[in-house]
Amino acid sequence: MVGQKNEKINQLRRLVPEGLLVDTAWLEKHGYRRQWREKYVAQGWLEGVVRGVYQRPTGNVDQAIAWQRVIISLQRLLGKSVHVGGRSALELQGLTHYLRFSGKPEIHLYAYGSLPGWVERIPTDAQFVEHKADKLFDADAPGRTRLAWGHWGGSFMSPRRSEHFASFSTCSHPGRRSIKRTF
Repeated sequence: MVGQKNEKINQLRRLVPEGLLVDTAWLEKHGYRRQWREKYVAQGWLEGVVRGVYQRPTGNVDQAIAWQRVIISLQRLLGKSVHVGGRSALELQGLTHYLRFSGKPEIHLYAYGSLPGWVERIPTDAQFVEHKADKLFDADAPGRTRLAWGHWGGSFMSPRRSEHFASFSTCSHPGRRSIKRTF
């Protein structure tokens, strides 16, 4: 029993890096039943973020989770086809020309399929705006690039593809004028 316990903890440490998120379905798929999850939370191996979502502790006292961790978790651990795109991808690649002075930044996520419901409940340092990517492009269409976040990388839309998505998603939005001026 002790050997199995240590093996499961070591597997969890190997599969889930500090600060990244996994949900109950992922844990169940990897053999972590409810009793194990409750025990790991009680012993400090996992932290509950919102109902049904866990992370390995980071030692960070800030309650807000960096939005990049949510994206990396969705892409790398949960296998979701979601990408930062539109205006957000343009901003991250340094291709916009304005500064945000207050409020949480909006991060535009383009998903093929539905994102888990918990994504909007996670306390992050940004506001997620979900778009259905499959209405505009096929999932395997070219036009993605990778940017590094620390030792992790995230998948983003290329500048040209981001411009298309931004212009389609802001047709009746005041941000369209600023997108048009950018390109």
